[in-house]
Amino acid sequence: MRSKIDPTFNKKLATVFTTSFLNDYLTNSYQDKLKEILNETGLIHRLPTYATVEQTLELIYKYLSQNYRFEYVYKNTVANQLLLKKHSLKKAILFSEFRAGISQLDLLIVNGTTTAYEIKTELDSLSRLPVQLNSYTEMFDKTFVVTHEAFAVKVERLLPESAGLMVLNQNNRLFTLKEARSNVGQLNHAAMFSSLRKAEYCSLIREKFDKVPNMPNTKIYDYCLNLFKQLPNIEAHESFVKVLRKRKLKDEQLDLVKSVGAALKMLCLGKHFTGAECTQLHNTFNSKPFPPYVHALSQR
Repeated sequence: MRSKIDPTFNKKLATVFTTSFLNDYLTNSYQDKLKEILNETGLIHRLPTYATVEQTLELIYKYLSQNYRFEYVYKNTVANQLLLKKHSLKKAILFSEFRAGISQLDLLIVNGTTTAYEIKTELDSLSRLPVQLNSYTEMFDKTFVVTHEAFAVKVERLLPESAGLMVLNQNNRLFTLKEARSNVGQLNHAAMFSSLRKAEYCSLIREKFDKVPNMPNTKIYDYCLNLFKQLPNIEAHESFVKVLRKRKLKDEQLDLVKSVGAALKMLCLGKHFTGAECTQLHNTFNSKPFPPYVHALSQR
């Protein structure tokens, strides 16, 4: 499915995998936008009769993964090939856009440890990469940069010693050029602690030090941080992992992830949904919003 579609439409096609469009799927207000995109690009002609929303998105994803590998393609590939293929969603959690100091990490996988994945697509700049990697290697056990083959040499020159490098090849398969090394011994307690919510760090400190005194919010953070800093690096990181794993997905969302095809995995993993939202997404993806007359009209 290469060429024939004007590449100026690529960015518009990519919007169907954004948070904004996800809200439209949840509110059942996506039909007109999706129909417009399909007609403008000509992809409407390639849809099977009575195509479901999921089949439609799979068609768009296939085209984009061959012609416009934007961030979602990379994230979705990591989700499929590194998370779902190697781990159980009952034990491993994926975070998208995880706050790490002054940076936002693209993907974090938490299982028995923490593994960070910073994505640099063929559409990105490398200018901020050193600053980003500095933030990630302070917080996470292992850090990888995931990029494309043309960037590999440039990226490798920017890597700190402990960071690894993965490449997404032209067949959309990930392979490792440089393994990441464990960085637990050099982790920064304050950096890890800063990403936790109040209830989380209070629970952590209560477990490790028996109690948390009743004090104003303006003082409780520093009090708990000072105690956290007393923990050896390995123990601090283990506690960090334990807290993050409590942010696990509900069973309804796990069922939703299992029910969709490979193209939609990241869309269903990227944020937490309520049970009602999971039902709405399941119904939306399985609906058939484009009756045959849409195809006929698009050919006039």
